[in-house]
Amino acid sequence: MAFKKIYDALTKAPLLEKAYDDAWNMHKLAKEMFEESSKCLIGCDIDVAKRLSLEDKRINKCEKMIRREVMEYLAVTSAPNLNASLVLISIVIDYERIGDLCKNIAQLCIEYPADFGDERYVMDINSMKNHLSKMFDLTLIAIEQSDDEKAKEVIGLHDRVKEIHNNIIKRLNEDEKISTTNAISYALLTGYFRRVNAHLANICTGVLYPFPALGFGYEVGGDLEGP
Repeated sequence: MAFKKIYDALTKAPLLEKAYDDAWNMHKLAKEMFEESSKCLIGCDIDVAKRLSLEDKRINKCEKMIRREVMEYLAVTSAPNLNASLVLISIVIDYERIGDLCKNIAQLCIEYPADFGDERYVMDINSMKNHLSKMFDLTLIAIEQSDDEKAKEVIGLHDRVKEIHNNIIKRLNEDEKISTTNAISYALLTGYFRRVNAHLANICTGVLYPFPALGFGYEVGGDLEGP
């Protein structure tokens, strides 16, 4: 319910509402970058990889703009909603990091051009990618509607993505036949996927918890477990 408090604050704070809208523009841009970077890697499209570096600059620009909007809101509001402001700032940092990771994914086709026809790994790599695509969609709904169940579903998928990644790395460590380039590319790609996964889960904790608990999972025995 934490994000419901942000929504309540928005109805009384146009400056904060503008920052909120800009944050969801960041979400949509990050989702587009993720989908394009994944396709770019498999198709080894160097031109797309270069263009995504420019898209990353757009995300950085959005983050700076939202920081300025939140600062203006805090400066001119006599009793500002500090929790709403801090949660927004935290969320946009996660989106900025996702943009960086998408750029890194796209650049793999330049630095480590791999063969993505190895059926021993590609099915699990695609599974990670598909889970992440679903997480992007669920995250937007969770935040826009302050939907606890959607946020929890994202965190559940986050655990599944971690499990798939662990299995891939274990197999790579034991695989004596895989080429060095493929092994490096698969390891880096799935590592980037896992980090995108963590940032999406972090964002969804903003629906469930106030600012001090952002980036942590469900409460177990009174302690916060990290995602």
